Amino acid sequence: MKKQNYIIFLLFMLILASPHQAAASQPDWLPARYSDNMVIPKGKEVPFAFECKGKKKATIIFKGETYQTTLKNGWFIGIIPKQNSYGGPFEITFTADDSSQTIKNVWVGEVLFFSGQSNMEFPCKNLKPKLAVLPKTQKHISFFNVQTQGEQSKWVTPNATNIPELSALAYLSAIELSQNMNIPLGVITSAVGGSRIEEWLAPEFENHKDLLHPQSLDHINKGQKAKLLYTTNSTFLNKYIYDLSFISADANAEEAYADLVQHQRIVEKKFPTIRYLFKITKSKNKFRVSSRCTSKMGIPYIRSTNTFERTRNYPFNILVWYQGEANANDLKDAQSYRFLLDNFIKGTQLSNKDYTPVLLIQLPEYIIPENHQNTWAYIREAQANTAASNPNVRLVPALGTGNKDNVHPPDKRELARRVAAQLEQTLTNKPSVTPQLSNVVPINGTLRLIFTNTYKGLKSSDSIISGFSITDSSGKEILVKAKLINKRTVDIALPVPPKEVRYAWGNYPKFSLYNSKNIPVPAFRLIAQ
Repeated sequence: MKKQNYIIFLLFMLILASPHQAAASQPDWLPARYSDNMVIPKGKEVPFAFECKGKKKATIIFKGETYQTTLKNGWFIGIIPKQNSYGGPFEITFTADDSSQTIKNVWVGEVLFFSGQSNMEFPCKNLKPKLAVLPKTQKHISFFNVQTQGEQSKWVTPNATNIPELSALAYLSAIELSQNMNIPLGVITSAVGGSRIEEWLAPEFENHKDLLHPQSLDHINKGQKAKLLYTTNSTFLNKYIYDLSFISADANAEEAYADLVQHQRIVEKKFPTIRYLFKITKSKNKFRVSSRCTSKMGIPYIRSTNTFERTRNYPFNILVWYQGEANANDLKDAQSYRFLLDNFIKGTQLSNKDYTPVLLIQLPEYIIPENHQNTWAYIREAQANTAASNPNVRLVPALGTGNKDNVHPPDKRELARRVAAQLEQTLTNKPSVTPQLSNVVPINGTLRLIFTNTYKGLKSSDSIISGFSITDSSGKEILVKAKLINKRTVDIALPVPPKEVRYAWGNYPKFSLYNSKNIPVPAFRLIAQ
């Protein structure tokens, strides 16, 4: 996966374009993201911010209603209230004193934010087999791709010219969802190849201090050399700024400082978007060592080019998140992913001001060269556990869509079908489409596993159920037999008391269980108490 020097995460908070980049159909004071084909999220207040130099009063006119704006530091800020029904096409007229501009073909629909790393970024032009015929949609669909640098995007409707550059997973999922539900859709994509989850975190999530230096606090605080005093100062200009300070007695300050610098240089190489600055000061008989972390990480706000006063949230209805490969490089990384993912979800929902539904795409199968630590299995486990513990998070398993030799599987159709099915269930407030382990019952040398969301029942893609194993007290893995008892129940044989029970465990595991909607049972692991 490719690396980029600047990673911009806008949990659907779109960067404002500079005036000279606006299209001819717009005034030079209207940001590019307010363009024809725009989709307003149903059920959400939608803030607007635009700069009109020299103007004193501005309004926003939508569906015959006029909404006033407030002027702050040269920017007019207004809100269109919640729209509780689908509809369109509409127009939005922006006025500023004696000038005005109207954007057309505006719809009220579901705004879906697709984000993550390179498998989400993967464009339609790289699909294999290629798209032979462009699918027809039932209702309006618009796409907006957040640019990490350069000229900003506008809302576009899919056509033969722009489809090759669209995210394949986002495009195929949206097309299928549109055909199934016949509702207007706005699709936002913001994905960066090779990005780690640390680079997408919002500043507001809990326990932020523990993530300032991934894997590191023990290192910089070993031997209780230093008392750590945490602050989380942030700026919303063009970067994050975090401060980590600690005070140490004279005898230990120099060594503690050296440890801090050494560690952060290591982290700096691992996260190319992060840079550290160091400062050590002495006050009486104590030293204060300060570390400032600056990053081009994305933030969950619409960021202007130079001032926070110009920024306001733009809401969305559902986040589809496909990431984790870059955090599976070593075992310690993979085992700490759950904590990072939980806080990423918290930051996402906080930035969107509600409990926004999140769909987590569980990693597919893949053989990692020279990696025998099952790191992808631990990432999948973290994704499954996060979904199981949060009622607003749903899992989309990708098992069966992977490629043992290619971290970027070139066919996204089956995964898109699963994403679309889960989106439909979520939008219609129906149960998850993904089967989930709900109960475990020991019975005379067997372990009975009971699943929910099986619909018409579980089935095996093989003549025998494969993918189950246990570990004994020594940690040795033993393959075990499994039997389908009824539509919801599987019994597995226990030749010895298990330390762990595993299903589809490993980087490139065996698996065979599906529900009647052809959604695979996600990988999981049970640890004996």
